[in-house]
Amino acid sequence: ALNLKPNGSGIDLSWPSQPDRLFTLFSSEDLRNWNPVPEVEKMPGGAGETTIEVSPAEGTPRLFWKIKPSLPMER
Repeated sequence: ALNLKPNGSGIDLSWPSQPDRLFTLFSSEDLRNWNPVPEVEKMPGGAGETTIEVSPAEGTPRLFWKIKPSLPMER
């Protein structure tokens, strides 16, 4: 589950995390077209909960967010 919490300058997004997973955050303005957020693309997970701050661009009417876990590629 992705949790959102406004802070003074943006939004804190948090989710349950695991050290053996990579996480990619996606955003959408219409729930049809999803784009990865470059700063959170294949981000390594940690123990417990991961929290990041995002700052939507001014003038964006609304944004939807989703997080997708994946397994790292084995070498």
